Amino acid sequence: MFEVEIEQLKKFLTAQLPQAQPYVFLRDILSVDTIAASYKRFFTAEVDWWLYEEQNQWLDNHRFDTSAPEFTPIFKQLEDALRQNAHFDYDVLLSTIDTAAKVHLNFLCRPRTTLKWFVYRGDPTKTIYEILLRLEYLTDYAYLTKGFYAWARKTYTDYPSMDLLSVVEFEKIIETIDNEHILDLSPHQFVDLLLPLFEFFNRTTTNQNNWTVPTESLIIFLDDKKVVLIAKELERLLYDENIEQISQDQFLEVVVNILSLVDSGDLQPDYQVIEFENESENEKVSDSIIETHESEIDATVQDHDEEIEYDEATENEELPDSNSAEITNQIPIDQSDVNADDADEAESVYDGDNDDSNLENIEDMFDVNHTNELLD
Repeated sequence: MFEVEIEQLKKFLTAQLPQAQPYVFLRDILSVDTIAASYKRFFTAEVDWWLYEEQNQWLDNHRFDTSAPEFTPIFKQLEDALRQNAHFDYDVLLSTIDTAAKVHLNFLCRPRTTLKWFVYRGDPTKTIYEILLRLEYLTDYAYLTKGFYAWARKTYTDYPSMDLLSVVEFEKIIETIDNEHILDLSPHQFVDLLLPLFEFFNRTTTNQNNWTVPTESLIIFLDDKKVVLIAKELERLLYDENIEQISQDQFLEVVVNILSLVDSGDLQPDYQVIEFENESENEKVSDSIIETHESEIDATVQDHDEEIEYDEATENEELPDSNSAEITNQIPIDQSDVNADDADEAESVYDGDNDDSNLENIEDMFDVNHTNELLD
């Protein structure tokens, strides 16, 4: 699934770069106007990872104490020079384009799962520093990365820290950040959250009113976020009514309809309903539904505004009113506390979610023994 779109994107990116050269400089890639910022960021982060590997070699020198303070400005100057002259051999360039295209689509469709595998690559732990380096590859759904940055700044005295964080704790942190963000969204804002996914599948369509995405991509997205009720309705539309493409307006209608049914009591989730405090109005939103579980970590990002600069007005922008504008903070999320050992065995909402034919299997993209190597 989506192999055609991925191949088209890879061909497009390759065609934008200088041809008939043994290698291409990073600075030349960044100067191409037709390459989107998200892919430029991916290439830049790849070079930063190369520099991190070089730094490790410098620090592991057994003959010289390279931790001496006089080396600091020398290494900084060397890093700047290396970054300015970084280049990709053509084979490495094609491999990086392939990885960038697949990771980008995987992240758009299932951000939580992709973050887990892209950052940890099968390892049980990573340092905070390595996690931050990996997060720099990604630009979409910025609230996830910004939320983790804020959590790390608040948690560790030294930032970025070389302390280890387990993959289980990382998943819990990302899930908490994600859920807190989703529960603050109106139906319009929840649909707008998917704008990057709509952009991916409509690169050549200028009129946004004509944008659609494969229904399967939305099911995968909702399954990843455990928004079960809406995912099941999309499955019904796909399999019973053969609706294979959905526009933003159609998706909004589905979201509003499901929330209205939950609000009226006509649709009952099969998990416990609890109440959330609506901080803006200091009222209980009784029909916000989420399955209860005790989080073992504090991933609250209340100090986010003080620590990371971003456009709060854009982040919380009120969108045009709709007939269901009163239904807010109600995206129904299943927060079942799945045992980490059994997480991979949990039943998926989307029947084909674990099928390689549906979407590039992110687990198989990274060799657990060779951190930076694509398996395909």
